[in-house]
Amino acid sequence: MDIELAFLSKIITTGEFKEVLDNKITENFFYGKGKPIFNMMVEHYREYRKTPSLEAIKREFPDFELQEIGEPLEYFIDQIRDRHKYNVILTGIQRIADLLQGDSLSDAELELYRLTSRVTSEIKVSRDINYAQRVEDRIKSYEYKKRHCGVDGIPTLIPPLDNITGGAHPGELITILGQAGTGKTWIEMVIARNALREGYRVLFITKEMEPEQIAQRMDAALLELPFDQIRRGLLGDDLEQEYFRRLRELQTTFPDFIISGDDGEGGLTPIQAKVEEYSPDLLIIDGSYLIVDEDGGKSQWERATNITRRLKRMARKLQIPIYNATQAVRSVSRKTAPGMEDIAFTYAYSQDSDVIISIYRTPEMIAASKLGLKLAKVRDGDSSGHYVLNWDFKTMKGFGTLASDLTELGPDEEESTIIY
Repeated sequence: MDIELAFLSKIITTGEFKEVLDNKITENFFYGKGKPIFNMMVEHYREYRKTPSLEAIKREFPDFELQEIGEPLEYFIDQIRDRHKYNVILTGIQRIADLLQGDSLSDAELELYRLTSRVTSEIKVSRDINYAQRVEDRIKSYEYKKRHCGVDGIPTLIPPLDNITGGAHPGELITILGQAGTGKTWIEMVIARNALREGYRVLFITKEMEPEQIAQRMDAALLELPFDQIRRGLLGDDLEQEYFRRLRELQTTFPDFIISGDDGEGGLTPIQAKVEEYSPDLLIIDGSYLIVDEDGGKSQWERATNITRRLKRMARKLQIPIYNATQAVRSVSRKTAPGMEDIAFTYAYSQDSDVIISIYRTPEMIAASKLGLKLAKVRDGDSSGHYVLNWDFKTMKGFGTLASDLTELGPDEEESTIIY
């Protein structure tokens, strides 16, 4: 397969030439028969603001034949970019090696700077806006936030949390942090449930549990029915009939919740394929630390860092918010919310996450059916939010709703004071 001609065929088929240009693909990325065709397409788009048709291309290139390709356009953009990056780096390194062999150390150093600059400017994708020309967009954004009490993303429906974060926005990576067994998956259930209630499409990737187990948990969270009784088949006759009736209603009221599981061996590529298949508004990954590192990191730290970097790139590339859950180190006290310094595996979670939601349960909270939640990081806001949520598994009534706002408490009070 000629990658250049296949790429051009995909552009013609999809008509998405603007996306190609937005990804900074230029004639320099082409090395064969595709270069003159691509240049013709660029000129056509500049003049008519439209992807040229097959007929328009064949008028200038009668030998061009459209190829039937199953891969998405993003696949070809990545392939073309990776090939160009390889060629640019290889050529640059060869030039540097020649200069070093000729004892031109200063010239080799200058060439190294030029190579780094070229890779950054030509290959890496930036998102550019014209500040002055986007004024009306910012006015519309402000007016929307004004009408929706500051929330312009997908809400959690936990009011103070939404007030601080503005909801989950396209391109954001949001990490849920907690020790094993504190309720990370259940928080994801609450987030998914509330997004579904607001009419958003949700894709839930489970790395630790079977999809059927996640579906059963969502039954309890969404229908507010006792989880343990659902799990054990002990609802009783009346509640059981209500359960069945409301389950059947879900087939029409919530058709856009997809749960996908794997055998624990999957990386980010199949996750991205699922996103492209189902086009969700929100992606939730339970147990992101179990994702296989496709970049081949040697140590656990390097593998985890590769995963967080790619998760963030995926969120920005696909322009959807991604929630993921990871573990806190075992040494952190269960009586307080773990901080960014308590994240297991790699500190890259702290660097790459736009929001970190830290959860914990003290013995008193467990006895009172509550969960503690604290904002450990908000990239675009105040990270001082500290709350208690209702967490009653016996009835599931009001599960995951706000019980108390501890934000105004001082540091000493937070350690010992629980307000319900």
